Amino acid sequence: MRTVVCFDLDGTLFDSSAGIYASLQQACLQQGVTPPEYEALVSCIGPPLRDYLPFLLNVSEKECQSILAAFRTHHDTEGYLAYRLYPDVEPVLAQLADTGHPLYAATNKPFAVSCAALRHFGLLERFLNVYCPDGSSLASGLQDHNKRTVLTQIKLSFDPAEVVYVGDTASDQDAATQANVGFIHAGYGYGCGIQAERRIDNLSGLLALIR
Repeated sequence: MRTVVCFDLDGTLFDSSAGIYASLQQACLQQGVTPPEYEALVSCIGPPLRDYLPFLLNVSEKECQSILAAFRTHHDTEGYLAYRLYPDVEPVLAQLADTGHPLYAATNKPFAVSCAALRHFGLLERFLNVYCPDGSSLASGLQDHNKRTVLTQIKLSFDPAEVVYVGDTASDQDAATQANVGFIHAGYGYGCGIQAERRIDNLSGLLALIR
């Protein structure tokens, strides 16, 4: 069995910062809140937006909920169209799939916009399943879809084949470690200061690390 490769999305396949920023800026202005600087937002991307928004904007929980609702309305209909793919994503995924590597996506992004973005770039069909906190593209039988749980199930399903998770943040690395799967750090993404045994500086570097 070929190595099973699981991918994070933001900071690994997508540079989503422009789309997230445009939608957050729009939402803040609608709610009368000063938008953050672009650099401040980029330094936070990785965890779900709700986890860092109160700190980023210094707003109350009630204000945060209103901003999140306005953000989702804009982002999930048009904001994601400002995403861009990192270099070589399409040919790397094609080569991995064509050489028999099962491919999965596991992300913190909501399901609808994850699939919409992958479909927008013509990548959705490359993945056997897409796992998000609120669901998956195919029935999974899981009670929750956090990355650790998803990676653990994939490892059990393909044992004894090697499973690796490609991600850019410390939380991605932690999920892989807890699930006892290999981790490959996408060093070009949003994470910083991560010590990882395997690191790539562009997605094409992945091909040299996958059997």
